[in-house]
Amino acid sequence: MKHTTRRIFFALLALACAGHVAAATYYINSNGGNDFYSGTSATATSATVGPWQTLAKLANVTLAPGDTVYLACGSVWKETLQPRSSGTAAAPITITAGPGACATAPLIDGATTIPAHAWVQHSGAIYKARLPVDLVSNPNPGANMTGWSSRSAAGDSTLLPDNACPGQATPCMAFTSGTSVSLAISNTFALAGGVDYTAGVQLRAPAGTRIKVVVRRSGPTYESLAPEQWITGAGAWQSVCLTFRPTAAVANARIDIEVPATRIRVNVREAHMRHSAAIGNVLATFVDSLQVRRAHHPNFGQGGDPTSPYAATASAGGKTVVDTTGLALPS
Repeated sequence: MKHTTRRIFFALLALACAGHVAAATYYINSNGGNDFYSGTSATATSATVGPWQTLAKLANVTLAPGDTVYLACGSVWKETLQPRSSGTAAAPITITAGPGACATAPLIDGATTIPAHAWVQHSGAIYKARLPVDLVSNPNPGANMTGWSSRSAAGDSTLLPDNACPGQATPCMAFTSGTSVSLAISNTFALAGGVDYTAGVQLRAPAGTRIKVVVRRSGPTYESLAPEQWITGAGAWQSVCLTFRPTAAVANARIDIEVPATRIRVNVREAHMRHSAAIGNVLATFVDSLQVRRAHHPNFGQGGDPTSPYAATASAGGKTVVDTTGLALPS
């Protein structure tokens, strides 16, 4: 009888343990994380163990009740938080900052910064910008070289407009290397960690010439931020394109076009750096943290103003009424 009782006790204990699964803890860090890591450590401790990098990874992971997800202090994500799992009242899934207190809280930011060079005059005081934003300030160098520079050991490389650009009616950039390996360098721009970018260059190099296109930090240590792209010239226009995700935020990145020594001439007509993800609907526009109203039909908001030159037209049949209550409209 004693033997039977012991067997029943162990069977009940095994069932109790099987019914209780320890809650897991996961970590996400936009700077230094990697979606190929396990997500089970706040820092990278091996080639496979470390924090995830993107919120998109979390959307594709099944969490269990009682699990905790830490968003690293100082991290910034340009994406949405959409966990697919749900906890219970007794064992909720917790998503919080940390671990520990944050001097700079993690930020989920849906905003896209539009640099000054992206705004062009549409009419009068109305300006427009194309989305997704091109981070290269002069993506079609030709008539001017604004934003582009060159570098060689002896300072003897040249960067000039080519008014007789091969195969096209408009000017393009002509870059000629010096007596050493030389670089044609774009303007600097900021890249966010954990965000997918697409870089592209269209160039024309002499047949057989090996050209390298690289996205790198514009300052010590000048490391590559994406896989280096090599192309062998064919004496015709060719395209180089790469999509990459920075492992950390970089305030000063750039595109380099590296040309071999001994006065080799390469034409460039396009260079781009854009977010790979599609931009959703624009909800608001801000300038220096102040919300501004975008261009609109002159009838907008005029229905309640009897002195408005548009009021009579706006009050005609078929008018669409816009309720401006609570809207901060400019005077």
